[in-house]
Amino acid sequence: MFTSEAASSTVADQIKSSIIYLYFMRNQYSMEIEEEKCQFCGAPAKYFQFAAFICESDECMEKAMTERGGPAGHKKRKLEMMQQESSKQ
Repeated sequence: MFTSEAASSTVADQIKSSIIYLYFMRNQYSMEIEEEKCQFCGAPAKYFQFAAFICESDECMEKAMTERGGPAGHKKRKLEMMQQESSKQ
């Protein structure tokens, strides 16, 4: 049986892999993530995701995603700002 928990785990793993890959390809240098600490619990960081260093904990990953506004949260905020400006005019 297909569960939403299994789907969330798979999606989370894909997101983690994609973000790390894109970061390294864009900057063309390696970043020593393991030297950083998780911004939420202080454990050694394993990923740089949602503009935050995070550990392997799903809770910390969800906190980072919530803080950022979810996938493409920065673009959502920009769109909201543009809509507010156009409604003022």
